[in-house]
Amino acid sequence: MKQRIIACIVLLVFSSSLFADTTTSLYGIFFPGIKTNYSVPGESTSKNTASVAMEQQLKDAYTLFGNYQQQVVIGHSQGGFRALGYANYLKEKGEADKLKAVISIGAPARGFTPLIKGKDDLSRRIDDKVKATINGINSCFSVFGVVNAVSAWPFLGALNTTLQGLYQFVFPFFLNGFKYNDWASPSSVKMMMNVLGDVVSNDVMRDFTPGSDYIRNRIAPTYIPAQGHYVKIKVGKILWFDIYKTIWVMDKPAQMEYKMPPNLNVGFVVGEGNVKDMVLESIKNNESMYNLVNAFFSGMPPLMAISAELNIVLAAVALSSALACPINWGAWAAVGYYSVQTSYALNALFIWADFNNVFNRDILLTNSSDGFIPYAAQKWDPVTELGCKSISDKGSYVVYDVNHYTELEDDRIWGIGGDDYNPKENGKVHEWTYETTKQWFGSNYLMMMNH
Repeated sequence: MKQRIIACIVLLVFSSSLFADTTTSLYGIFFPGIKTNYSVPGESTSKNTASVAMEQQLKDAYTLFGNYQQQVVIGHSQGGFRALGYANYLKEKGEADKLKAVISIGAPARGFTPLIKGKDDLSRRIDDKVKATINGINSCFSVFGVVNAVSAWPFLGALNTTLQGLYQFVFPFFLNGFKYNDWASPSSVKMMMNVLGDVVSNDVMRDFTPGSDYIRNRIAPTYIPAQGHYVKIKVGKILWFDIYKTIWVMDKPAQMEYKMPPNLNVGFVVGEGNVKDMVLESIKNNESMYNLVNAFFSGMPPLMAISAELNIVLAAVALSSALACPINWGAWAAVGYYSVQTSYALNALFIWADFNNVFNRDILLTNSSDGFIPYAAQKWDPVTELGCKSISDKGSYVVYDVNHYTELEDDRIWGIGGDDYNPKENGKVHEWTYETTKQWFGSNYLMMMNH
């Protein structure tokens, strides 16, 4: 009997230690961004965050992490967007107290604002820059005489034919295998939509769109107008006629319905980086592609400047020939042709000489971004807009000079030597976690992704 009692005590102590691990220990949970594979227990196939609608991702996150009683969720990019919705999901289930803090890093917290006019419009904006770039590159070849204005240079026509053939053979390989004509013609609009569709499903694209059901139902506050009714009251009398006035009586004042749990602490890390650096960072492990793209970024401005100058010279030469012989219709045609090519070269020059600002302004519809997510879309005011708490007395957000990729490894965010796989002390994630919970999750770190 004594041995049985001792065995029961040992079992109870052991069980209580296991139970305490999930109830009193703090867990850091990382929600990754787009195009991340993850698995859910009981389901035979893995899922991808680019194809699964956000609402289903919330359900999957709850299945994976809902049993942890003390959580700090860190989300990058789409992961931060998911984390804010997850907070509302827990609130809806009456389990909001499980989530102590949300740290959003470079996320489209307000939605992906470049989609404000729809996916088709975004595709066309991208397409315009692609076609302008290709027209600029073509202007280099025009120098060799598609319309040969100077008969003294007969070899240029043959050289142009050779170069154009080489160009149309080689260039598609730098454009993910699409044919040159697909990019240079209106069909490129359709192609760009297909490219976007391949990366992100229509369901997720719809959830990302500002004003989507996901944002309205899970993140953004809802304004509820004041409620009341009209009544007719007597205000006087003229002779034997009563005078009445209709007034509106308020029964219930206007209010905001907040989606975030009121005791939740929320903080935003806002990236403000360079588009070129982000692109290069994304391909840094492919040396040949990195060198090619870097050379393209560096070489386009001077190449377009030279092309513009040469085409201006050829237009001037053609103009002098045309003025010398006004009935030389070929010369007049050459004037028009080289003038158009000059405009193509200058347009491409303006794009690539100031690529970061052009991309932000014309593609992302913003003045500043982390190379992918517009600055203003990356944050809310937790107190005045979300109805919850700021993660720190020092403020609810910080801005770092990082791009969308380096946000995952910056020492200021993750601690010295840390990254999204291994957060360390002395970074912003540690600082905010400790300030909020007086704990550090340390090795209790889980990720919504397949390893």
